[in-house]
Amino acid sequence: MGPVIAVEPAARRARRDWGEVGKLPVVFVALLGCFAAVLAVVLLLVSTGNMSADSGAPVSRAELGEEWPVTVPSGILRCERGSEITFQADGTTYTLNRPSAHGAYRDVGPILVDAGNGTKKDPRPLLERGLRLCD
Repeated sequence: MGPVIAVEPAARRARRDWGEVGKLPVVFVALLGCFAAVLAVVLLLVSTGNMSADSGAPVSRAELGEEWPVTVPSGILRCERGSEITFQADGTTYTLNRPSAHGAYRDVGPILVDAGNGTKKDPRPLLERGLRLCD
């Protein structure tokens, strides 16, 4: 008798040949799931205001009266990057509580009202109101 030749059934051969390729859809679905999870977290952060995507809170001299510390009549307060409070007026954004990262915002000093004796009004009323936006 001659040599014995084993014949592999076609179904088994197909599973063996396509086994690695068959894992691709599983990997793709897993990556898609991770992307969806990251997207959901970003959208949640944006919607809760922990990222600066909101329009801010309007504030004006009429609301604060004598405590109003700046020379412009109104503006928009925002809480950005966790606890950086900014005030936007006339197209310019000023930082109220810390030097602006990367120089993105101007110092509020030049628009503070003169309080006399070479001093400026304290921006604290705006700052306190802005910090409430961070909660």
